[in-house]
Amino acid sequence: MENEKGVLDHGSVQINVAKVDEEGRAIPGDNFTYALCGYIRGRGESDDSFNRLAQEDGLLKNVFSYTR
Repeated sequence: MENEKGVLDHGSVQINVAKVDEEGRAIPGDNFTYALCGYIRGRGESDDSFNRLAQEDGLLKNVFSYTR
């Protein structure tokens, strides 16, 4: 993947999660797309980041709560 500065990030990943109908079947061509950069993955924060983004999109409930 290439970031906004045009630098290649070989540690990044893109994850597509299919949207499903009422019967739980994937809707072809309709999905949520998440991109996680190598920096986030290298810090070991990709699972928290993915959970937060998925929760914002309504895919998960009460999984992520920000604490500092």
